[in-house]
Amino acid sequence: MESASKPKQTLFTPLKELAFRRLFIGQVLSDFGNWLDFTALAVLVVYTWGLGVEAVASLMFTMSISWVLLGPFLSVWVDRLPRRSMMIASALLRAAVVGSMIFVPNLYVLLPLVFFKGVLGAVNYPARQSAIRELVPEPLIPQAVALNQISFRVTQIVAPSLGGGIIALSGPRSVFAVEVFVLVLAGLFFLGLPRLAGEGAEASKERNFWAEFREGFQHIAARRQLSVAITLISVGFFIVFLYDGLLTVWTKEMALGEASYGLLLAAMGLGNVIGAVAAGQWTFWRNTPFQMMAGMAVLAGLINLVIGMSGFGYFDWPLAVWLGVFLVFGIVGAASTVPFGYILQAETPQHLMGRVSAVSGSIQNGAVLGAPAAGALLANLMGLGGVFLLAGVLMVTLALLVLLFLPRIVATHDSKQAEVA
Repeated sequence: MESASKPKQTLFTPLKELAFRRLFIGQVLSDFGNWLDFTALAVLVVYTWGLGVEAVASLMFTMSISWVLLGPFLSVWVDRLPRRSMMIASALLRAAVVGSMIFVPNLYVLLPLVFFKGVLGAVNYPARQSAIRELVPEPLIPQAVALNQISFRVTQIVAPSLGGGIIALSGPRSVFAVEVFVLVLAGLFFLGLPRLAGEGAEASKERNFWAEFREGFQHIAARRQLSVAITLISVGFFIVFLYDGLLTVWTKEMALGEASYGLLLAAMGLGNVIGAVAAGQWTFWRNTPFQMMAGMAVLAGLINLVIGMSGFGYFDWPLAVWLGVFLVFGIVGAASTVPFGYILQAETPQHLMGRVSAVSGSIQNGAVLGAPAAGALLANLMGLGGVFLLAGVLMVTLALLVLLFLPRIVATHDSKQAEVA
């Protein structure tokens, strides 16, 4: 009977549950709101106010720093307070912040608003992770995690493009008005969620804030699989962001044409969606998620090596071939993040989900803050191709080390599980 029911579980099976369906739609709208103003903010700073790269860099830094600095602290309140209310408040307050951006006069007023919006996003992310765990049965968590990734990847591609279209029609400030509507709509879908478990007597107990704050870090340190997974994904992101900002220069050096950068990003974005869909539809990896992550990291490293060698003249391929390469690049990238999301959910008890996911997000965001600057410095020292080659070597080495020590990681985990039992 059990084996007969397995084929019925598809990527979209979790959406049959009304509560999760509302969460997912609200999540898509919330993610859309996060990315819709991405292009508008850059256009406002560069074209409307006539500012330079320093202003753009400060804008990008401000977008990320709130997650790094405040995410773990705010997550204590996420685990204390009603999660549904937190998601509703996050969406509606972000709508209010974005609405005020319509009237912002200069960069000095804009940056605090961007920071506050990031803080509210840092509240929404762990609350959403906790809600997934409560609304979805354990066998369907891989599919739910994949849907979460698809929402993030698709909105990351579509929303800035749509924002650019709105800018072309009526200017950057009109994007903010559309975003307000989207975020209010997200709040309404979150309002339709049921009262989540743990929101009641336990949430009202008197607790020590700093003791709870430490619990998230202590849990990660105590769970070998979880700590290794977070380390692997964070180092992986650092390696990716070493070269991410250099892709525009690479396309110019390869003489692929002015439109090539956008096309390559679109191919990678499409690959991200395909990879997330595939990992959610075929969950054969759920018992061996580290092997899946490491295998995808090896493939990503090999692609980096090819890109790096092309910088030294070894692969002079046309744009059509590179589009295929970057499509595969996107597939392996997404196919590695879905197993990570599953490990995060499987290795974390419900009452710690907010804190652990926030600490994980903070570590990941912190890992990439200095990567673009390091990549630019390395490009000056060893050339553009050298940065991609170095990234490829590091990625493959990291994956092989994980595979080499995986028996010890799993053995440590199994022995701890036996002790608990």
